[in-house]
Amino acid sequence: MTNSEKTRKINCIRSIISVVLALAVFFTANAFMSVSALAAQTDKAGFSDCTEITMKDYKISVPSYWASDIYDAEEYRAYVTDDAFAMLIIDVLGEMEGLSFKDDLQRTIFIQAMLAAMDPDSELLDSGYKTFGTNEGAYAEFKATIEGILFRGTMFAMIDNDTCYCFMLAESPGNNYNYQPDFLKIVESAKK
Repeated sequence: MTNSEKTRKINCIRSIISVVLALAVFFTANAFMSVSALAAQTDKAGFSDCTEITMKDYKISVPSYWASDIYDAEEYRAYVTDDAFAMLIIDVLGEMEGLSFKDDLQRTIFIQAMLAAMDPDSELLDSGYKTFGTNEGAYAEFKATIEGILFRGTMFAMIDNDTCYCFMLAESPGNNYNYQPDFLKIVESAKK
């Protein structure tokens, strides 16, 4: 294994750990959340009032109801403040030379690694290679438990110039709103 490959793998693992730690800190601080079955929810539909953020080479529209606590060129973390729990994560995972999400095996390994880093017992609900606007990449819907708290998640990762951009939404089953439709619009809005 070359030094470049080692560095790429180390950066990927660091990014995955960063995502897991952010989720664990939030769930630990909010352990009172419901673990009940997923309730029928109204779509948040707040995409009309957005803020534009920049992640490395991309401009991304994010609805203003997301309250950011971490934001720089390679990491964005935000929460909703008027619901049980929803967290938005956008990370530039670093250089992933040669990785292709069009390849079924590479995409499957990437998704499994991301989910296993969060919860070894996570349940994959749907996955594949999907397109949102002009952005193509690995897509997954899943259920996971961190610190005893059940959440459902949606993940989309894309590669551009060997750099991996990962978008993740985590939602509590006790939310009043469904944030996934706006999340998919966030992914679609990412443009150079």
